Amino acid sequence: IEMGAEIVVTNADGVDFKYAVIEKKVVNNNDVSVLEQGDRTQKLLSLQTSYPVGTALQRYVVVAKLVE
Repeated sequence: IEMGAEIVVTNADGVDFKYAVIEKKVVNNNDVSVLEQGDRTQKLLSLQTSYPVGTALQRYVVVAKLVE
């Protein structure tokens, strides 16, 4: 995924929330720092998956902020 890419999340009521990617990184599989929400001045979305795909060696993390 590219920096600035748009991610759209739709809630149960059909309301769309648009996010823009601001960070992407690979972290150790036990790194919980990626769950932190910073100083809470921004509304953030964090997505993660295994890296390399199909392993539990590391995690690929994408962080996006709400576009208001």
